[in-house]
Amino acid sequence: MHPTLLRFSLACAVAVPLAYFGAQVLGAAFYPGFSVLRDVASLLGSDRSTAPALFNTAVYGVALISLLGAPGLGWGVAGALRNQGEDAALRGGGAPAWRAVGSGLLAAACVASFGLASAWAATYPLPDPRHNPGALGAGMFAAPFVALAIALQLKDARALRWVCAACVLGFFAVAGVYSDLIPLDRAAYNGLLQRVGALVMLVPLAVVAGWTNGRTV
Repeated sequence: MHPTLLRFSLACAVAVPLAYFGAQVLGAAFYPGFSVLRDVASLLGSDRSTAPALFNTAVYGVALISLLGAPGLGWGVAGALRNQGEDAALRGGGAPAWRAVGSGLLAAACVASFGLASAWAATYPLPDPRHNPGALGAGMFAAPFVALAIALQLKDARALRWVCAACVLGFFAVAGVYSDLIPLDRAAYNGLLQRVGALVMLVPLAVVAGWTNGRTV
């Protein structure tokens, strides 16, 4: 990938969580009585909003940014691990090339999955029964674990590992609430739960993208 395109794509991957939460800030301005604790993001594009098309258009923008960021993230991760492996190979060690390529493909697939799921949700806003993207967004749920697996392979990435590990723990905490292992009034805090869940799923690969930028270009 051309260095300029790679930088642009990695910048898009870094911007995914910012775009996602930025769209919610925009949508909240047109949602009467919006509660960040109670109301989930999808309601901002529903018929309860005074300008649902504005939020859904912003979500299409999030989808576009995600899809533009996916190839750069995959290329950057594969390149960083491959370069690291080549250096190690000169010393008689190093991970096989397939691991670098596989890690990059998984990272790209997770971000692309979020982009496709976002586009689907914007195409079929609530109360449309087709709103849930289902398996199309499965990569979102794998993202924290993929990011941690990548971080554990990277050298001199201690801070990155801590961020990814914290997000994995946060993922399990949110899952614990949804599965009733952790007692919490979900009706009162459904919006907060969704946003924390999105945070721990979107941030890890965005941070990985930022870390690889400059190391593979």
